[in-house]
Amino acid sequence: MFGQRRVEADVRVSRVLDRLGIRYQVDEDGDYRVVFELSNGRTQQAFIDSRTQQLGSYEIRDVWSVGYSCEGFLDQEIANYLLIENANKKIGAWELRPLADNRYIAVFCTKVAADCDPEALYTSIRVVLEVADELEKVLEAGDRF
Repeated sequence: MFGQRRVEADVRVSRVLDRLGIRYQVDEDGDYRVVFELSNGRTQQAFIDSRTQQLGSYEIRDVWSVGYSCEGFLDQEIANYLLIENANKKIGAWELRPLADNRYIAVFCTKVAADCDPEALYTSIRVVLEVADELEKVLEAGDRF
């Protein structure tokens, strides 16, 4: 993300992805990028952050996927739609993240334990991919993310 320091790739993520047989790339921020082909014939990418955060004694990381991008803030109708959608999700939530040059992305993000088991990471990846792709189908032209 814009304005963040470079982080070394967290090898705990690569171990789990390797165990799951998921191909990945590590980006310039040290985060893991995975691309899945969805059952609807579309593709969607997700990111697993190497950077972690502390929540009390828990170490957590973000797993996220882009569903929408825009110049300036979201318009009211889209923002309200995403807030309503958040209430219907079992895990994860929509977040608005700033990029450079007054651009923003709406990402669907879950928080997982930094050392989670393969099933938990796989579930989080699938959830963010599917939810973000649904929004992209509604609001974006094509299959960009």
